[in-house]
Amino acid sequence: MARAQDVCFDRLFDRGKGNYGWAVKHDNGYIVLSADQTRAGDLKVAFANGTALLVFPAGISRECWRLFKPSGEHRVFPPEPD
Repeated sequence: MARAQDVCFDRLFDRGKGNYGWAVKHDNGYIVLSADQTRAGDLKVAFANGTALLVFPAGISRECWRLFKPSGEHRVFPPEPD
């Protein structure tokens, strides 16, 4: 059975290759204006259409999220070791 979050995301976004994330189906204002992260790993992505995506990590023992820019640069939490 699909999780409620997955059902909602599937209406708005196309699934990435495999099970890796989603991509915007239609523009509909989903242009990223900002992406802000706290030291605790909370992430807020603000979109041009006034909506926002809030992410709260459940732990830090493994990767919680990874956010990619079109240029290929990315942020990951917890940070990757140098």
